[in-house]
Amino acid sequence: MQLELPGLIREHLKERGLSRRQLVERMGYRNINKGMRYLMGWLRGEELPGADQVGRLAAALDRPHDELEALVRRDTAAVIDEARRRRARDRRCYLTIRYQPAVYVTEVLGEDLDERAALEAAAARAAAIQRRCCLNAPSNRSYWLSAAGTIDCVTEGGGPTMRIGGRAFRILVDG
Repeated sequence: MQLELPGLIREHLKERGLSRRQLVERMGYRNINKGMRYLMGWLRGEELPGADQVGRLAAALDRPHDELEALVRRDTAAVIDEARRRRARDRRCYLTIRYQPAVYVTEVLGEDLDERAALEAAAARAAAIQRRCCLNAPSNRSYWLSAAGTIDCVTEGGGPTMRIGGRAFRILVDG
């Protein structure tokens, strides 16, 4: 999958003869190592900038904020579409168990279970271990289960997430 943002950043660095460090400094990062981690994630296509970072990056690249924001939205949509295609090919059901804040374990429930049977197994497992869980099915539907094994909610189009400091992080369910 080819994202637009890494190419734009590389092109800017090359045209201006800037180092990555100089770009991070232009973005206003005082903690250069932190800025470099973000930048390297963007260049590898592993991460995309958050809303606050888009403004910093737009200023550092001398690009309009709206233009960069639209580019990041397109890249985000491309990443989501690719994840949905990959998930549709994977027939396994995954159960992510929340043991404590920021401690999650994902178990494979198997290809032999249909979505309904996987949901029943997941609900039984959640109730047995008294932990919140999330079942991610091949339909890319996620069933959020309480510690009692009841369904709290159902979401479409993404796997389980956790929140740290107000930011949502996707819990990988790839096999």
